[in-house]
Amino acid sequence: MSEAERAAKPGELILRLFVPGRPRTKGHMQPTHRRGVNGAPCSFGNAKDRPLTKAWMNKLVRDIRAAAGIQVQSVGGGKGRRIDGGKAIAEPVEVYTFFRFERTQSEAEKAEDGEVWPSHDLPWPTAISIGDEDTLRRAVPDALVKAGVLADDRWVIGGMNYKRWCKPGEAAGVLIVVVHASEIESVCVLESVSEDIV
Repeated sequence: MSEAERAAKPGELILRLFVPGRPRTKGHMQPTHRRGVNGAPCSFGNAKDRPLTKAWMNKLVRDIRAAAGIQVQSVGGGKGRRIDGGKAIAEPVEVYTFFRFERTQSEAEKAEDGEVWPSHDLPWPTAISIGDEDTLRRAVPDALVKAGVLADDRWVIGGMNYKRWCKPGEAAGVLIVVVHASEIESVCVLESVSEDIV
């Protein structure tokens, strides 16, 4: 057991920050077209993140680094090393994500009458254009790793994930909360509480 693991208190806050913007899903990759040569058929491969996903990921990484005071020096190949004296966390953590979406579309996307789209007239943001809650979440642990907060996203052992509409005056974006992992027994209690839900 490392010094950090001995010192860590279950549930103790590591990081809490709000990243404004339009959250995007991660995981649905866009295949790239490869033209066949010498009579070979065309093929698809080298899947890459969609442009809006890439922009969202870059924003998450920048905002996380700024909030956590992390400074990184590029070492090539899209990798970097921390130069602020800190180290990425390599111990079990919980990551909680609370996504907020604007209920109306942007000016360019609005229906002709300017009303909320029918898909946005529901109490929860379940429109296909918003995305699945699990793929919305997927961007956050990856960004925490790229930002230098986590050594690897395998250290994330759980956490809540929700998506909702913005309340009046709220900005769209995601609230990210990272805490030291709870004790295993408290997770077992949650499992037993779930029996009462159904």
